[in-house]
Amino acid sequence: MSAKRQQKPPISHIPRTEASLVAEWVRDLYAAAPMPDKRLNPRLVNMAAHLAQKPTDPITQAFDAPADVKAAYRCIENERVRPIHLRRAFSQKTVRDAAGHRAVLSIGDSTTLSFPRAPATEGLGLISETDVRGLIAHSTLLTTLEGMPIGVIAQDVWSREGKREETREQRQRLPIEEKESFKWIRGMQETRRSFAEQLPPQQRPRLIHIFDREGDVHEVIEDALCHGEGCVIRSTQDRRARTEDGRVGGAHALVASAPLLGITNVEIMRRGDRPARAARVEIRAIALMLEPASPHHPDRDPLALTMVEAREVNAAADVKEPILWRLWNTEPAGTFEQALIVVKYYSHRWLIEEVHLILKSGCRLEDVRFHTAERIEKALAIYTPVAVLILQLREWSRLEPQAPCTRILDEPTWRVLYGAVHRRLAPAGMPAPTMREAVLWIGRLGGHLGRKGDGMPGVRVLWRGWRDLCAFASLARAFGFAFRSQ
Repeated sequence: MSAKRQQKPPISHIPRTEASLVAEWVRDLYAAAPMPDKRLNPRLVNMAAHLAQKPTDPITQAFDAPADVKAAYRCIENERVRPIHLRRAFSQKTVRDAAGHRAVLSIGDSTTLSFPRAPATEGLGLISETDVRGLIAHSTLLTTLEGMPIGVIAQDVWSREGKREETREQRQRLPIEEKESFKWIRGMQETRRSFAEQLPPQQRPRLIHIFDREGDVHEVIEDALCHGEGCVIRSTQDRRARTEDGRVGGAHALVASAPLLGITNVEIMRRGDRPARAARVEIRAIALMLEPASPHHPDRDPLALTMVEAREVNAAADVKEPILWRLWNTEPAGTFEQALIVVKYYSHRWLIEEVHLILKSGCRLEDVRFHTAERIEKALAIYTPVAVLILQLREWSRLEPQAPCTRILDEPTWRVLYGAVHRRLAPAGMPAPTMREAVLWIGRLGGHLGRKGDGMPGVRVLWRGWRDLCAFASLARAFGFAFRSQ
């Protein structure tokens, strides 16, 4: 790659509005991305900067000038630009940001994107038993072991050609490569490929795959073990297993009979109408040899794993689904402290659901209107890192609450934020607010009341507050009064 290609685009390509985070973020994301035409890189920088500042606005309203709107549509409609080009841009940034970590969590999950009001869009397929048409997207999010989002590293998008005609038994007989569940292995393969292409072995973090019950597939676990990787996968099938002392039975019953390691609290985040709460759970773990008994796949090999169980006790009467996590696990879990780490890893799985929530409800991806599914894929690839950026705002306040907010906001911007929330100018010489304070104030702009029992802002109010902060900062810069203090 030439030195000219690696140069950052001039600041004129980036709107002079708010956070230094946005300017640096878009440069790192698209300035040297492998595009088919180098003239597209500054256009992508401009597009991403605007969309990151107005994540809730449609494309037609996210730009200040009509020419920028036309340029955005030309980029998406350009047949030379393929979705893979845009996905590689955010994948490469994720790899760069993950370099040097000892290990990272690789969290996978799928979501459906429905477009019932786009009957003329070519390339959509059925996504349910009804006639709703859309796409299926399987994304892989990398996080630190503490749960800080690093970025999406892989994304697989497809449509179903029609309703399934084979029976359940016929599907069970198919090799994994012909099943839709092969998406889990494709995501793992793509993640490995991205690291192999960019980093020498000594800089690659160890991958620990975190999957929900849909990922409870024998070949998925086997694939992770074959590559020396870890996995924590919630069990959905009560598979036949053998203990170290020779007992044979269902894995769920075997782990339930294991000695109690200890009791702890697990923080359950707010989700929709379900409030946040602390669940009191009993922790058990048992070493098992998973012995496949499927007559359809006689070539499956036994797998040595541990199952960790987190079972909620004394749940309140209004808790509809008390926690019961049975986790197939490759990591050490012989002690209470080790088993707690495994449970903590799995508790970060909901972060990928938050990314999909921001894409669908925050970025309103299902409202886009394009003539082909491929163009929708491009829009998805452009919005995906924006969704991660919004999620990072919240997670920084959780993991580094006392750090100065200058990690996400430059001084002019946090002073605008202070003025918008407090209705007065920030005092001269005032130190930068903490990360927690800044995120609480951004939440206030988005409608978070900040009462004692409200907790920290969720992603819904943050994407609204971030949009408003960006608008206020842009106006302040335009009229030249953003930096005055009393």
